[in-house]
Amino acid sequence: MAIDYVGEAMAKQLNVSLKPHKSAEAWLKEKSIPKEEEEVKRVTVDLPIALHQKLKIKCVLEKVRIADMVRSWIEEKLSE
Repeated sequence: MAIDYVGEAMAKQLNVSLKPHKSAEAWLKEKSIPKEEEEVKRVTVDLPIALHQKLKIKCVLEKVRIADMVRSWIEEKLSE
């Protein structure tokens, strides 16, 4: 099935699949976060630009996200 979409002087055709899907309950169960995952709390930290740049470079070189690296450092410090 094709749907024509016209908006802001641009026309394009979108192809929409009408294949049958799983039940809504099965889909939600598949997409939901496992209960064993721990809830999280967001923390905001202000850093000088130079320090943030060093942190970002270190994370890129180690192929790790900033949040994961900071979380690891916090866990290390709290386990001392």
